[in-house]
This record gives sequence, C-alpha cells and structure tokens, in this order.
Amino acid sequence: MTKMKKALSLALCSMIALGCSGLQNVKINLPDLAVAEDTDKPLAETYIGADFTSGGNNYQGEIGYELGKAIACSINTFECCIRMYNNTYTSTQSSVIFGNYNYYNDTSDNRRYINYEVNTSGNVVVKWAGEEYVFTGTDVRTGDWEHIAVVRDPVENTFTLYQNGVLVETSTAITVPEVTGNWYKQRIGGDRLDVYTAGFTTQPMHYTFRGEIGHVACYADALTQKEVQADYQDVTAVTGLNRDEDLLFSAMLTLGKNVVYDRSSYMNDATIMSYELFYDEEQFAAGDYSFAVMGDTQELVQANPQSLTDAMNWIVDNKTNENIGATLFLGDLTNGKSDSAAETLKEQWTCVRDNMAILDGKVPYIFIPGNHDYYKDSQKRDLTDFNTYLPYSKFAKEEHFAGEYQVGQMQNTYYTMTFGDVNYLFLALEFGPNADVMQWAGEVLAAYPNHRAVVMTHGFLDCGGEMYQNNTYLSADWYFNSSGEDATSSLEMWEKYLSQYSNVFMILSGHSVTESIAYKELRGEAGRSVMAFRIDPTYVGIREAEDSIIALFKFNEAEKMLYINYFSARKNKLYNVQNQMRIYFGDNKNIVRFTDAYYGDGGVQH
Repeated sequence: MTKMKKALSLALCSMIALGCSGLQNVKINLPDLAVAEDTDKPLAETYIGADFTSGGNNYQGEIGYELGKAIACSINTFECCIRMYNNTYTSTQSSVIFGNYNYYNDTSDNRRYINYEVNTSGNVVVKWAGEEYVFTGTDVRTGDWEHIAVVRDPVENTFTLYQNGVLVETSTAITVPEVTGNWYKQRIGGDRLDVYTAGFTTQPMHYTFRGEIGHVACYADALTQKEVQADYQDVTAVTGLNRDEDLLFSAMLTLGKNVVYDRSSYMNDATIMSYELFYDEEQFAAGDYSFAVMGDTQELVQANPQSLTDAMNWIVDNKTNENIGATLFLGDLTNGKSDSAAETLKEQWTCVRDNMAILDGKVPYIFIPGNHDYYKDSQKRDLTDFNTYLPYSKFAKEEHFAGEYQVGQMQNTYYTMTFGDVNYLFLALEFGPNADVMQWAGEVLAAYPNHRAVVMTHGFLDCGGEMYQNNTYLSADWYFNSSGEDATSSLEMWEKYLSQYSNVFMILSGHSVTESIAYKELRGEAGRSVMAFRIDPTYVGIREAEDSIIALFKFNEAEKMLYINYFSARKNKLYNVQNQMRIYFGDNKNIVRFTDAYYGDGGVQH
C-alpha cells in the first residue's frame, strides 16, 4: 500500500470507524493468556481458545461476541487462529469466524459488509460487499490449530490466503471496492444474519462458528508475508503496544470469558451474546418503579393479536409486584403498507385501540406513530387513522396529559408523571418531526428544567446502534424529503435540538429491527450523558407471533441503576442474554451486560 493510501485508510479508521481522537495515554487491555507450555511450536498453535460448538446444528444456545463499535473501514488484513474437526463440523451451512453480514446490508445498505468464513468443504471464504471469494486450495478442518491470514491488496484487487505463514492461494477480482461507513458491529464466532431470509422462511440463519477460535486481528494495512509469519510465530505480540494505528482490533479469546478485551489501541472490547432465544433465569429484582416498553407491535397486530392482548394483561397483572408506572409504545403500532386494503387497516387499528384500552384506568400509557402508521405507509404525513382510533378527545382528559403541538392531534404530545420523588416529562414525537415541531419540543423541554425528560420517537438508532445520518437509508428524512415533507434525521434531532437541554435523560425508539436491544450513550452540549435505546422485536414476532415481548425498565434510585429485562410475557422466559442489562445512570455511566449462569467466568459451559 502506498503511503498516501495507507494514510487515507488510517484516517478513515481513526475518525470514521472508531471515533478515536488520539492514542496518547491510552490504556491497552492485556489479560493473562492461557498458553500451553510447548516452546517448540509457534504460539499460534499452543494456546487455548474459546469453543463455539455448543449449539451443534441447533441454533438454540449458540454464542458469539459483539464488538463495542463497528469497524467502519476496509479490513485489508484479517488474521485468526482456529481449530476445527471434520467430524464435528456441520455440512449444511457456512461457519462464520468474523463478520457483520446480514440480509439488510446485503440488499439495501450499499453492501457494506465483510465476512470471513469456512464453508462446508472446509475452505476459507471472504464475503466482501456482495462478492464471494473461495480459497479451494486447503481444508482447514485438520483438528489442529491453524493460523489463517487473508490479505487484500487494494491496488491489485487481490485476496491472498496464508495458512501458518505459508502462502496458499491468491484470488484476483476485477475490482474490490472499499467498505466504509459500516453501521453494523462485527461479531466473533458469527455474523449479523440473525433473522430469516427474504420472505421470512421457517428456518433461522445463524451461521455461528463450528469449532474453536483463539485469536482474531484486523488491520487497515495489507501485511507482507514476513509480517504474517511474525504474527504466526507470536500472536501475543499483536497489540497496540507493538503495532501502529493500522491494527484495528486484536483479541485473544482465552477460555471464552464474557468480555473479550481489544488489545489494539482502540479499546473496542467485545461482549458475549447468545442466540439462545428464550431461556429460564430469574428476572432482576423489582425497582422503585418501572416502565413497560413495547417496541414495534406491527407483526403481533397483523399475525397474532392475542399475543398483544397477553402482553397487556401481563402488564396489568404485574403492575403492583413490578411497580409499573407507565407503558410506552414506540411506534409502528400497525403494519400498514401501500397495498393494504382498507378493511385490513381497520382491523389492525381496531386491534391496537382495543388492546391499549386494557390498560385504561390501570396503567398510564403513551404512544407515538411509526412509518407504518401513516396511511398505507405513505411518504406524506397522513395520520388520519392514528388520530381516529386513538383520539385526542379521549387522551387529553388523562391526568398525566400535559399538552400537544397541535390541538386535536396526538402525534406530538407531552406528559408529566411523578414516581417516588422523581418528576418525569415524557415527550412523545412523531417519526422525523419537522423543524417547527422540534422547535416546539425544545420549548417544552425548557419549560420543565427539573424533570427527567424521556423522549420517544420512532426512528433514532439504526440497526448498528448509531444515530441515523442525514438522508441515509431508513432515516426519517430519507422517507419524507423525496415527497417534499420537512423531516429531521436523528443526528439533526440530537445535535441541533435535544443535546442542548440538560434535562434530557433518555431517548427511546424502535423502527430498526435486530434481535438485540441497542444501547448508546450520548453526551450533549449541556454536559449530561443521555441513554438512547432502540427496541424493536419485530423479528421475534415473525418467528413466533405469540411471544409477547416486553422490555421492562426498572429503576433503583439509591443505586442510580437501570435494570432491563427483555422477555416473553407468554413464555415467562428471558430473550437472549445480551438483552438483559444493568446501566448506571449517575455521573459516570457504565453499561454492564448481565449474563446468566449458563456462561461462567471460566468459559462457555457445554
């Protein structure tokens, strides 16, 4: 790589991908390594890695690790140490070592993904922005530790595979585009294809790794064979202490601990997650008060209304023992589409109205519209059905109702409630509010400086857990601007408006569908940290429309801790270990992902 190309690549990685402002005085995590006492072999062949094979051919119980931030630039060298056995490896699907591929970034997001896999023949495979490169010259399922390196030459448009430091094969393409601006965080031992394929067939597509992984490293630079051989000889030296900024990520998966520390200078640690789906475990203890948060209910309303009814009944039945103070609906209440018949829309809106009414007089509730709630999912702001079935005349009478942007309309409203000694302001905003609505929202926030403000809007965090950039795919302004409607992206909503107010405490959104809750800490101009969440269980609903998924936010004011359980009210089971969270909301926030006893500190239990 020329000096100019390398400088550009490093700049992209430092400023775009990881948001690092500098590497001075950076603490690098160097945990103890479990290395076998065999000095005759390269270290790549001697240490103990994490075993990902607990799931077998069944997606239940499969695990992986998710990076804290997406690597948003091209990975020009990927290295890993893996061990696979031919007789234990599935013959029906690929086995993902590292990647961020999913259905949406393949079809609708400019194909910004990179995957490194082993196929059903034991060949190393690179999936790069819509193309697939298969190295057929070797089968890595040897039963021994193998050091694998894939080096991309962005000038010659080649991928070269090295196995244990030896050049095995080179694949040449007409062109290999840069992959920058990734939304989706990479995963070790899997990718992001956590949903069904197009058309939502009946089989899950979790291509988790079928073997052991001991080390993973990513570089912005294309390493030479000599450099690859050096890494093969001593993988413990692949750290930010020994390499410059082009080392994007490096992790030793020693004994499968719950946190995999990034040994590069970026401190982009990875956290354990599961595809275990529903599992038995005690929920967090009841808080001083809690909110029941309902992400997009569109699939429940369309496919199995009883599931929504069960969720509403659970909230009422558990109001006292869980101290539920409010229920919050985050939009896409219905599944209105351009081809939806009027009778279908009527049935869905009737379902929403009647199920919300279960909470009347028992648990206060607040709702907002999502893009599917505009008439036939239009690009115009037609909320006739929304305001007809959820009328202003009913909700403006509620004690907690405090005001609205436009009299007679429910799409931009605010509410005040008190839980214990804490005064709350709930600001319920439509999908992509225009500039006038956001100006009004700022005035409301300014009028309640001593209230904790919870802002609800349908589209705020994208599938990767980041704010939607201006006029990007699925951003609210992307929906409306083409039809001449003024709308703000979440980035503009935050930077221009919400960040200016010190009472903004939390931002809740739906819209972007993944199997996990997304959490992002924001810090505004006013100096206060703000918690942002994206909650959308749509794909859970598609899998099993009776799931009745609720996110229960429990607040412990003495500890200044927020405890979140994401669970099925019907099954009385938690949904995926990574969705059970503990977050400190005092002066210094620190997210801690709760993991149940299935994952001991000594490693993954099989």
